[in-house]
Amino acid sequence: MQANMWRIRISILWIADVVALAAAYTLALLEPGFLDELLSGRLEGMGVTAGVGLIAAYFWIVPICMMYATLVLGKKSAKVWNLVLALVALLLNLVDFFSRFTSYEPEGIARTIMIGLMWIIPLIIVWHVWKWPEEAA
Repeated sequence: MQANMWRIRISILWIADVVALAAAYTLALLEPGFLDELLSGRLEGMGVTAGVGLIAAYFWIVPICMMYATLVLGKKSAKVWNLVLALVALLLNLVDFFSRFTSYEPEGIARTIMIGLMWIIPLIIVWHVWKWPEEAA
């Protein structure tokens, strides 16, 4: 049972990551002009392209896949995949956070705070992978 606790903890953190992302998108929808910009083919100042779609998909698909993969992969594979993908998520969240300081509306500020907090979840995943005991399979 103790061996699976580390896997369950990390899976729950990936779930928390997706919930935080959903909250950030909900806050984005409340920002004045966000929907108008999206309908005109732009997302946060960028044209909606395949690259933008790929990055957006990363934020959703990777945590959803890792929720399951953490539970079924072997210990070494689970550690490596969680470490690598959590570090990439951490990097993308930090880049998103530091490029966010453009909205001074209350909704934009709330969303910036939410994204600022979102880097903590991948950081905790990295910590859990690092502290995962050797005897816990």
